[in-house]
Amino acid sequence: MLISKVIALQDCFEDSSIRELVFDEVITEETMLCLSRLGHLDYYADFPRPFFRITRNREYHFRGVLGGKSIKVVFERPLSDKEMATFTDQVAEVLAGPSPSGPEE
Repeated sequence: MLISKVIALQDCFEDSSIRELVFDEVITEETMLCLSRLGHLDYYADFPRPFFRITRNREYHFRGVLGGKSIKVVFERPLSDKEMATFTDQVAEVLAGPSPSGPEE
């Protein structure tokens, strides 16, 4: 799975700290588990559209739905272009890594 686009979403501040990462494939449970390596996973499988949120304290949180093709990332502060590139590289690296065996107990 690859990141095909990064979109800066508008908020009420001049320097937006919200981004949408659009993928070239739909998000599966395996994709969600890979992304959970980046923070704490909350998964709501019983929602009509299974929803997940991943949080890394004092840095960011992001959310998405299984079957969707994007996640919304909210950073605790605006990032420079270099910091954003580092973050998207981390996401790409996690998605390219070995498949997880399942949620950690």
